[in-house]
Amino acid sequence: MARKVMLMSVVSKNMSQNRQISSILFEMGFSRKTMRQYVKRRLIVDDNTMEGNWAIMCRAPCSNRIEELLKKLVISFWNDNTCPSSNSRDVIRHKIAPGQYEHHTKHWLDTIQHELYVSFCNEHPNVKVGQTLFEKLKPYFVRSNKVFETCFRHHIEFDLHYKVF
Repeated sequence: MARKVMLMSVVSKNMSQNRQISSILFEMGFSRKTMRQYVKRRLIVDDNTMEGNWAIMCRAPCSNRIEELLKKLVISFWNDNTCPSSNSRDVIRHKIAPGQYEHHTKHWLDTIQHELYVSFCNEHPNVKVGQTLFEKLKPYFVRSNKVFETCFRHHIEFDLHYKVF
């Protein structure tokens, strides 16, 4: 890591054009090939485009990024189609930063997540979002009602067994 930092600090656009590179390489004990790689990398980092910024983190830009508008739409749908708890003690603390918390009332999900996803698709037919992404965007304060979910699961299993016979 120290080697990389040292080479990246030595190399600049002006330095790559000068003949001083060979003397610096000799003093540091590096080869020309290694320096050439760092020069290429430095030129990418110095570029102010999106690819240059991602080069700093050694990652390629994510091709399937989620738009903020879509995030807000899904989160507001979750918020509108869940029931807030009437109990004043049902408050969830969400840590934002060290020593800072956001308090929010618990919301109960009265249906299963799949039904809520189907209703979202019916209300917004032009928005293409998968069920997994829809469930990942579920806010931290939404909880499933375990009693309802257990009863519903038994009902579905009984219905499947009934159809077999």
